[in-house]
Amino acid sequence: MGEDTQSDQVRSLVNGSSLSRCLLCQSPRLRPLILLAREGIPPGEPGHNIVYSHDAIFGCDDCHAGYTEVRRHDCFDFEEIYDQDDHHPLDAESIGQLLGCLPNCPTPLSEKCDCKVHQSLRSTWHSLPNNWDNVKSELPRPILRMADADQKKRVVPRVMIRVADGEPRLVAASGKR
Repeated sequence: MGEDTQSDQVRSLVNGSSLSRCLLCQSPRLRPLILLAREGIPPGEPGHNIVYSHDAIFGCDDCHAGYTEVRRHDCFDFEEIYDQDDHHPLDAESIGQLLGCLPNCPTPLSEKCDCKVHQSLRSTWHSLPNNWDNVKSELPRPILRMADADQKKRVVPRVMIRVADGEPRLVAASGKR
């Protein structure tokens, strides 16, 4: 992949993200590490047409922690824009585990990549709880940010990436840090 294409993908994901600062240290130095799914063009970019979504993992260049992001955007009615964003914080150890696996992925920022790293993360991605799950209260919940100011934030005590059989897996862990 050419350097220009790579930088365009990074810019597009950063612009499409709902966070501009690290969840842990508040640094603005965030970068996408891997993209698992994407549909559409981010709002504000040329060619954006109503719907945009992505599932990605971002890292912080300052504290080396990161987060998962499920981004759902719909502006069918331009007066009522719908944004639903779920974020699961990831500690520095988890980001380190992911970075150790990324050399095995030829195109980490391509939603079309079908390497074993992408396959493994995709298979566990949907097991993470989200805002709409009816899970028991003792299980971790994502940080929730919605356009509707009446919605409450929910915080996940721990979400981790663990490597098993050489492949990274997302794991929601209950309990305290």
